[in-house]
Amino acid sequence: MNAGFRIYGAILTISALVGVAARASAAPSAPAPTVAAPPAADVAQQCVTANSDRSYADDLKICDTALSQPAALADPQLHVRLLVARSAALAGLGRLSEAEAVANEALKLAPDDVDALIARGQARDYADKNDAAFADYDKALQLRPASALALARRGSIWYYARHDAVRARADYDAAIKADPEAGLGYHFRGALNLDEGKYDAALADYDRLIKIWPNSLSSARQRGVVFENLGRNPDALKVYSDILVAHPHDADTLTYRGALRIAMKDAKGALDDLNAAIATDPDQLRAYRLKAGLFEDDDKLDAAVAIAEAGVKRKPDDVTTLVALGRLYRLSKKTDLALATFNTAIKLDAKYADARVERGLLYWDKDDDKAAIAEMDAAIALDPTNSDPFYFRGRLMTETGQAEKALTDLDEAHRLSPKWAAVLVSRGLALSALGRPQDELKAYDAALAIDPDNTDALVDRAISLRDFKRNDEAVVAYQAAIRQLPKRADLHAALGEIRLDQGDQAQARAEFDQAISLDPTSIRALDDRGNLLADQKRYSEALADFQRAIKAAPDEADPRVYLAQALEQSGDKKAAALAYDEAVRLNPKSTFALNNRGLLRYRGDDYDGALADFDAANAIDPKYDAPYFNRGLVMIQLDRTDRAIREFDAYLRLDPGDADAHAQKGRCYRILGDELLAIEELDRALQADPKLALAWWRRGLAKAALGDEAGAAADKKQAKILDPKVDG
Repeated sequence: MNAGFRIYGAILTISALVGVAARASAAPSAPAPTVAAPPAADVAQQCVTANSDRSYADDLKICDTALSQPAALADPQLHVRLLVARSAALAGLGRLSEAEAVANEALKLAPDDVDALIARGQARDYADKNDAAFADYDKALQLRPASALALARRGSIWYYARHDAVRARADYDAAIKADPEAGLGYHFRGALNLDEGKYDAALADYDRLIKIWPNSLSSARQRGVVFENLGRNPDALKVYSDILVAHPHDADTLTYRGALRIAMKDAKGALDDLNAAIATDPDQLRAYRLKAGLFEDDDKLDAAVAIAEAGVKRKPDDVTTLVALGRLYRLSKKTDLALATFNTAIKLDAKYADARVERGLLYWDKDDDKAAIAEMDAAIALDPTNSDPFYFRGRLMTETGQAEKALTDLDEAHRLSPKWAAVLVSRGLALSALGRPQDELKAYDAALAIDPDNTDALVDRAISLRDFKRNDEAVVAYQAAIRQLPKRADLHAALGEIRLDQGDQAQARAEFDQAISLDPTSIRALDDRGNLLADQKRYSEALADFQRAIKAAPDEADPRVYLAQALEQSGDKKAAALAYDEAVRLNPKSTFALNNRGLLRYRGDDYDGALADFDAANAIDPKYDAPYFNRGLVMIQLDRTDRAIREFDAYLRLDPGDADAHAQKGRCYRILGDELLAIEELDRALQADPKLALAWWRRGLAKAALGDEAGAAADKKQAKILDPKVDG
């Protein structure tokens, strides 16, 4: 078990063990000044006197002096109490194996001594011997059911090691009831309330704790943490600043204030605090990690790495800082260093879940999804209260086509971290994969309710609205995203595409121009503007844009496909064919290139070549709809009308209700002489798109063939209104 948090306020003190008032400095605070050992004659009395100015080193010195006195050893009860006090002092100094050994010595003299059992439990607890520690606390409570200290300590194991918040709370409540003036129950219950989002209750616990432990800086700091969670950052800042007025060199509080200032976007103030924390305490590793994060946020990864390396150099066995360094190596693409660092951290502490998460992310970066998922599985097994592995495994499940499992993981991540907006964004993506568009949008809206400036939520919501053809809302959504990310060329390009869908070529062109001015090598924007120019028959300008795109991405196929389209539109079919061939050469699996080259061949009456391309495209992606439609057109030309109908049916299974496909089926039935079926299909076409002139015209022809002259005339008239040149 990680004792880094739980040790606060938890060490058995000499005064606590001998039955006098608990020493206020039992909770962490600034290091107390060392005092000289008293004369030998006064040592025994000093052991049973509370003193808030003593450090654990002082306690150890006093115990050692006392235990050297024959008089102390002659009293079996005092001997046991001195051994227990010595164990507690050793535990406070982190000398855990010695602490356990001394407690065992006390238990040999008095096997049922409750204080000795608690002392041994603490030494084992801090050494992550959770089951053995639990057994010690349990036995202590059998002997003394109202031991507030044993109840609080057992509760901490229920919560932190066994992840049972209900039983933990029961023990904390019992500890407080047993001794309302003992601080440890409030300390742990406050932490539990904080974790569960019960901030008012947490604040009440910490306020009470400060009255019991008035010199405990950690209790005062926790009030600041509660205020941060309540979104009351100015109040939290005041808490930390007030502590620093009285204790200007307290490295922990400087670090807390530095972290808060990062959240308040005061980078300079944060850096000042973190530098001061490190100067005061060069082993203040959290300050190194936060400082490295500041430089990372400023895109100064090399500097961030150097800071984290300095922290690791101070304490090479600190797994938290090792993992932070490994993460920075990963972001810097130093894959081998990152893996070696994570492996070292896991070797030092195989139970540290965050190390497994980060190693999983490294495997994900290397496209080893299986290994990445395995690491997230391991992290969840180690700590099922950690939302991170659920979140990342959920994203991995979405990417690997397991959206239902992804949703389960993301729901659990949301339960554990209800204010983490990124979880809701990823939940939206999983819902999108499951074909639940309304729920998808609700997920993005929920993310934005938590974090109105969350750029991923803004962008994904805009994309979703566009996919649902809710273009007016999509425009508003993209504009909101652009306000947050004004230099994102892809957002301007996407907004331009929607403007084009709305028929506003001027606004579309303005957005494409803006995208290209932000990023002159934006392939998407260059392709978009080139296609717009080609539609306007401004072929030389269009070809120039496509050539720029090709120069920016010489190995990509799509710009060459667009170039080929523009060349064909301009009448240069030979150059178009060469461009398509080059696109297919660059990416033989590009269904876009294969389909469009097939269309060029179809229009050039090369039906065999066209079919070969359409077949190849569907072999790569059976769910790509365009080749089915185009293959239907070829079958009509080859007089294989029944096969053409089957191709259009296949297309409609992928794109139900498509007006053009129904119109082509109507055409096929007319070829087969079945005018009634033709009219049924053409009705469906016009229901989907009332402006489809060719469907009106062909339905008019079908009605004429059935003798409905009035209906035929009306349909043909409507067709001519929509397109005076319609025929066929």
